[in-house]
Amino acid sequence: MKSEKQIEKTQWIDMHGSSYLRRATRLGYACTRRYLRERAEQELPPGFFVMEDPGPGGRLPVEEPSEAALDLVERLLGLGHSPAVVRTPAGEAVVIRDYLGDHRYVAMAFVQ
Repeated sequence: MKSEKQIEKTQWIDMHGSSYLRRATRLGYACTRRYLRERAEQELPPGFFVMEDPGPGGRLPVEEPSEAALDLVERLLGLGHSPAVVRTPAGEAVVIRDYLGDHRYVAMAFVQ
């Protein structure tokens, strides 16, 4: 029996997924990363990418985010996400933890 999350994934892929994603999942391949990437590309602002959550190591909370980060956080809150501004070795980023309820992945965009 499929979970609600699996049903939502299947429905989204059938309606919005690339031909490759539809074909591969019909043949029994999970394609989780591809699904999350394609969905993020269609539903999140430009610049976001999906990656496996490395955990808190290498990311520190930001106490005083930039104006650009605040703009992005407000936009994501309006889309129903729970974003956080973090500092990484590569700079300030906005992260959506547990992207689409998947606790292994985050969606992240670096702030310019």
